[in-house]
Amino acid sequence: MPIFVCLLAFPSLKYPLHIFEPKYRLMIRQCVELGSRMFGMCAITDDPNKSYADYGTILHIDDINVLPDGRSIIHTTAVRRFHVVSRSTSYGYNTAKVEWMHDECPNPSTELQDLEMLNADCYKMLELWFNSLTLIQQNCIFNAIGPMPRLEREDLFSRDGPSWLWWALAAVPLQDKAKLIIVSMTSLAERLQSVRRFLELLLRVKYDAVKE
Repeated sequence: MPIFVCLLAFPSLKYPLHIFEPKYRLMIRQCVELGSRMFGMCAITDDPNKSYADYGTILHIDDINVLPDGRSIIHTTAVRRFHVVSRSTSYGYNTAKVEWMHDECPNPSTELQDLEMLNADCYKMLELWFNSLTLIQQNCIFNAIGPMPRLEREDLFSRDGPSWLWWALAAVPLQDKAKLIIVSMTSLAERLQSVRRFLELLLRVKYDAVKE
C-alpha cells in the first residue's frame, strides 16, 4: 500500500490535500492510473526508528485537479483503518504491508444495550461541548470537517463504528498521540469511554471558567 506521510485521518471524513513533492506526485498518478485510487495516510511519529505511525487510514481519491506546474489538489474520503505490518519504499515513496482493522462485533444479548446507552450518552456530551463554543469556533469546525453526523443505531455494527465519533475526534483539542491510541482501538466501548472522559474534562474546564 502506498503511504502518504502527513496527517492522522479518521474514517468517513473528507480530506483535501495539496500534493507538491515529486515522489507524492508520482504516487498519486500511479494510484489513479492503476485504478485503485487509494493510498494510506499516516501521521509523522517522533519515534527515531520509524518515519510514520503504526496505524493509519486508507484514503480514496474522489477528485483530482492537476495544476499547470504538476502540483495537484486532491479531494479524498477516509474509508477504513489499517495497522502497518512491515515497511518498505517504492519509486522513492513509502509503502507498507498492512492489515485491515475492524471493530469487534458486540454481543446482542449481553453488550448491545449498554453500548447503545454509552453511545447516546457520549453523543449528548459532544452536543453539550459543541454548543458551549462560540459561533466563530463552531463555524471553524464546520468549515474544516463539515457538520456533526447524526446519531445512528446501525453504526454500532459497522466496521469502524459511529461516524459521529470520528468527527468528534477530529473536532476536539486532543493531542495526536492520544487520538492515535483511540484510532488503534478495536473495541467500540473502549473508544467511546475514552472520548467521553475527555469530553467530561472539557466540559468541567468550561464550567469552572464560567464560575470564575
